[in-house]
This record gives sequence, C-alpha cells and structure tokens, in this order.
Amino acid sequence: MADSSSEETSGNSASPTATSAPPPPKGVKRLKSAITSKSSKRKRSPTPSPPRPSKRQLRLDSAVVEQMEKRLITRFDGMLTSLKKEIFDRLEVMEQKNDTMAQTTDEILEIVEDQK
Repeated sequence: MADSSSEETSGNSASPTATSAPPPPKGVKRLKSAITSKSSKRKRSPTPSPPRPSKRQLRLDSAVVEQMEKRLITRFDGMLTSLKKEIFDRLEVMEQKNDTMAQTTDEILEIVEDQK
C-alpha cells in the first residue's frame, strides 16, 4: 500500500496542473540564457593558434630579451653587492660584540681568580 500512495503523489507532481514552482524573475532568465549561450559558444569554437612570428620579429624579440637580461643582471648584481656589504657590516658588528664579550669574560675570570 505504501508503494501505491507514493506512485499517486509522484503522478500528481508530474502533471502540469499540479502545484508548480513560481516562474523565476526576468533577470534570472536573462542570466541563465547568457550563461548557457556563452558556455555553448566556448564548446563549439576551438581556440585558434596564434600566428607564427616572422624571422625579423624573432630577431627583434631576441634583441629585446637580451636587453632585458642585461638590465636584470645589472639590477641583481647591484642587489647582490648591497647584500654582501650588509652581511659583511653585520659580521663586523658581531665580531666586535664577540670581542667585547671575550674581553668581558677574561675580566670576569681575572676577578674570580683574584678573589681566590
């Protein structure tokens, strides 16, 4: 009996006169149609391959690439130089601190030996 009642309810919902959802607002219909039309166009048209550059254009492009490489090398060389300088400056400061600590340690050891 449970099966027959479920069949009846499913039969009622399938009929067009039964309770149906209210129609969506106009903007939603436009949005859905725009989405489906764009997606269907994407599926239909394959992406065209870009035109092959000429030999002259390749030479020009390689010249531009070489210029950019030189600029980048110069820039990175400057950055490396400044980083090296900063590292050596910090090392010098650390060495000075280390020397100061060693001197202080020696002084403390002398004081301890004098007290014995």
